[in-house]
Amino acid sequence: KAPKFCLVIENAVTGAHGGPSASHQYLRSEGCDDLPRLFMVMRALAQFHATWWGCDGRSKKSPLHPFLHPVRTGFGLLRNAVPLVSKNAFKCLPGLMADATYADGSPVPKFGAEYAPILGWAKRLHGRYRWLTRELLPPGRMTLCHNDAHLENIFFHGRFPGGCAFIDFGNIFFGHGLNDVAFFLSTCLEPDARRAMEAELVRAYHEKLVEHGVQGYSLLECTRDYKLQLWRSVIQMAAAVPDFANHRKKRTGMFAQHPTKADRALYDMYAAYNRRLAAALIDHDWISLLDGVGASCCNYFCCKCT
Repeated sequence: KAPKFCLVIENAVTGAHGGPSASHQYLRSEGCDDLPRLFMVMRALAQFHATWWGCDGRSKKSPLHPFLHPVRTGFGLLRNAVPLVSKNAFKCLPGLMADATYADGSPVPKFGAEYAPILGWAKRLHGRYRWLTRELLPPGRMTLCHNDAHLENIFFHGRFPGGCAFIDFGNIFFGHGLNDVAFFLSTCLEPDARRAMEAELVRAYHEKLVEHGVQGYSLLECTRDYKLQLWRSVIQMAAAVPDFANHRKKRTGMFAQHPTKADRALYDMYAAYNRRLAAALIDHDWISLLDGVGASCCNYFCCKCT
């Protein structure tokens, strides 16, 4: 007989016993500008990250042994995602931005046109991916990350400790805690809301880290890491870009002339994601973080660079 398994998921909507008081959830496409609830998210992430801060995967003892590590899992091949996926994005995005039409001459929706200014960063990134990988995954600051911290994975209600609860830890891995913070703030807040609140929210995150025992990590370092980790949101988007390019070429999925409701919702979500993330990268002049970094080998395969 085929093996069977049972998946148990907490009911975060109505609670363990049901009841009339439902928790609140936001759609990613709509975003959130509720400052008190955004503080809840920052504090929850900080408390989670602080629990494992500095435990960068050296220990394979329970409960850390099942989780992916970019260097110590799979012979370290996962760290190649930084250069390989980034380069794929620079390769595929121009085609997704290009004009195209259906058989009747009507236009095919574009994808990622907001990244047009960022495509010009490719030459400045060349030879610096090895440095970037080290900065995105720094020893000593690694922790367990949710790795998909967006609004549709968060429920808000007073019955939850701290006011909110996260679901869907299926992508959990070892990384820098600011990975989750940068992903959430850069893709779930409209640019005006992020500009107005991000400094205060990053400060709240840092304060909670310190409160839960993280030492030797300043707010200045935290703010710098937040900006640098914005590139992880690019990588998360870029991982799907080749598949999107194939769908646009075939006029299927969210690029079909008559997309399904689910396909339209996916397109709307990515439209908001791309608009917000591109604005964050440009606002922070992200590429300037690489100024003064010397060029070296771009990849890790057989690389002898130090």
